[in-house]
Amino acid sequence: MAFETLAAFALATTILILIPGPSIMLTVAHATVHGARRTMLTVLGAGLACLIHVLIAATGISSLMVMAAEWFEVLRWGGVAYLVFIGVQAWRAGALAQEDAPPPARSGRSLFAEGFAVTLSNPKGIIFVAAFFPQFLDAGLPPLPQFTVLSVIYLVIAGGLTAAYAFVADWAMAMFKGPRAARLRCRLTGGVLIGGGLLLAAARR
Repeated sequence: MAFETLAAFALATTILILIPGPSIMLTVAHATVHGARRTMLTVLGAGLACLIHVLIAATGISSLMVMAAEWFEVLRWGGVAYLVFIGVQAWRAGALAQEDAPPPARSGRSLFAEGFAVTLSNPKGIIFVAAFFPQFLDAGLPPLPQFTVLSVIYLVIAGGLTAAYAFVADWAMAMFKGPRAARLRCRLTGGVLIGGGLLLAAARR
């Protein structure tokens, strides 16, 4: 593949991923509560879901899944309900938060699982790969090696930018100190999660 093609793909992918979606909003919410380092488990879970999206699109299963509209809707609305539920829980916890109270302990497994489930439940992931990648394939070259290269670039950029969001969110929250910090953290987390749920609800196949 030509370098110009790969550069154009990387630039376009970066621009598209920079637009916050449910996965990034969940990552930001986790980072504000649990810190950027622990949120890397959320990023890993989201990355695994992205890899599954790529594999589904690469094997052509996406065409069958598009036909299974009911399956898509159940998956999507399940993700919506989960995000809104934990968002409301976090928001309500703000009313009970004590000054500079430490965040509730969360297992690494649960952070990973949330990142995986929320990302996997977004149908736009599969549609993005299936519709976007072919625009950069050279018809004169074998498709599989090209698709593999594009997939690696996509996963690296997606993981890197999502991790960057986590560190920026963690840094921003570290600037808030004082008696209202714990309440602000809970309310911000709840609002971000509910917003992520609304974004997922607005997703279309």
